[in-house]
Amino acid sequence: MADIVLEPGEVFEHSHSAESRTTLLEGVIEFEVAGTTRRLCLGEAVIVPAGVRHVSTNVGSVPARIGCGMHGPVPAPEPG
Repeated sequence: MADIVLEPGEVFEHSHSAESRTTLLEGVIEFEVAGTTRRLCLGEAVIVPAGVRHVSTNVGSVPARIGCGMHGPVPAPEPG
């Protein structure tokens, strides 16, 4: 999992090639995915499908910290 810190007012827009999970660890953010925006509470998580652009905005007055992990197919073991 990657830790990302957003300063107050900072906007982070991106997408991933695999399904991802974003969890709010500190602060207050608004999270937009697929045209829907919601405010996340501490500890809440959002699952984002692969390839979908999403936006995290720190709407608080202190830095916000989010954890982001990607999930994807598990590769088959190599023979041998």
